[in-house]
Amino acid sequence: MTDQPADWTTTTTTAELAEWLTQGESIAVLTHARPDGDAIGSTTAIARALNHATKTKRARVYFTGGMPRWAEDILQDTPHTHVDANSDLNEFNPDRILIVDTGSWSQLDALADAIRSKPDRCAIVDHHLSGNAEIAQRRILATTAAAACEPIAELCQHILALAKPSELPVSIARPLYLGIATDTGWFKYSNVKPSTLRLAACLIEAGIDHAALHVLIELNEAPARLRVVAKALSSLELLDRDRVAIMTLTTDDIHASHAGPSDTGGLSNYALSIGSVRVAATITQVETASHEPAAKISLRSKPGPGMVDVNEVAKKLGGGGHANAAGAKLACSVEEAKAKLVKALTQ
Repeated sequence: MTDQPADWTTTTTTAELAEWLTQGESIAVLTHARPDGDAIGSTTAIARALNHATKTKRARVYFTGGMPRWAEDILQDTPHTHVDANSDLNEFNPDRILIVDTGSWSQLDALADAIRSKPDRCAIVDHHLSGNAEIAQRRILATTAAAACEPIAELCQHILALAKPSELPVSIARPLYLGIATDTGWFKYSNVKPSTLRLAACLIEAGIDHAALHVLIELNEAPARLRVVAKALSSLELLDRDRVAIMTLTTDDIHASHAGPSDTGGLSNYALSIGSVRVAATITQVETASHEPAAKISLRSKPGPGMVDVNEVAKKLGGGGHANAAGAKLACSVEEAKAKLVKALTQ
């Protein structure tokens, strides 16, 4: 695993950050575009903890990009706003900004410009190996954590002055468990550690229904999702003696499937199920407001002997992530992105 950049370091503690956040009169909670389970779980949990502690609606979550179809079931009455390129952010002026599950300008999408001149108001809680440290003066970077929800659980405990995570309200424990479960592949990925399972056990003790969460997230697909999977699998290409799998998905494929951006996540795992494959990639054409070509690359790799660090591959393409899960967004066509990815994998 690659060492993190020298400036991508932790600068505060969860106790100090909890005190700083609760002193805020208005708190914006941000995460990466097209939020996944960990992003939605961690932002929902911390917003609820802050609002519970202050007995007000001081904390609001801001999302960008496509949302999973189950998102509203998790968010429920948590104050939240969806931002896009046409949103008016002139009134966006919170005195505390917490960025969760990312520390990258590129992943903040339409919210990046709104916070670019506010590093003194910003804090980051992340678990990725790299990021843009200049975004926030206050940073907690738990790069060995399986999910951002792990340090967020500790932060919630400090905010609510609780001795252990099993004492968290169910409304906070539920999204925390969601983030941990989804970022570990429901506890089957190599990022699972004893501490991960202990935290998950505490959250179940808090009263969450873990089986119902699994049904909501994993057994609740729309027909369009399966059509998108079929389109991606039909494009499957095996390279390097069948050790590299690449799939592509165009906007035409997505439209023909009557699908949306939220239906295109996690496709690389299908190709990774092939025994010989060590690295799987999905390249998805992205629609932009300017109609300029763009492509999103999602990378996954298998742990064990000969593991490929896809974070290093993604960094060559201007992205990043984890050793076994990373990604990048390129301003080019799908075919150009494929050529650049193949070059990055073979260099």
